[in-house]
Amino acid sequence: MKDAKSAAAESNMAPGPNYWRRTRRAAWLVAALWAVAALLLPLAAQQLEVLAVLGIPFGFYLGAQGVLILTALLLLLLVRRQSRIDADHGLDG
Repeated sequence: MKDAKSAAAESNMAPGPNYWRRTRRAAWLVAALWAVAALLLPLAAQQLEVLAVLGIPFGFYLGAQGVLILTALLLLLLVRRQSRIDADHGLDG
């Protein structure tokens, strides 16, 4: 069993380089996926104009709503991944 002094010392320890490497990797992955979606979906909008959703051209709908929905999903993915990284390093609250 740990004494109070060693437990306090462990709780004040800063995360190590592995924690920050995993955090950076997760953030860069989500940022890259978002950038690809934000750049490629509008480029594909012209070809998607032949489809319609509720009478609205699909390309317009995808640009107006699809990127926003994808951004929210990517942020949810990042939060879940970061929670897992925090838990792996004993930083979950």
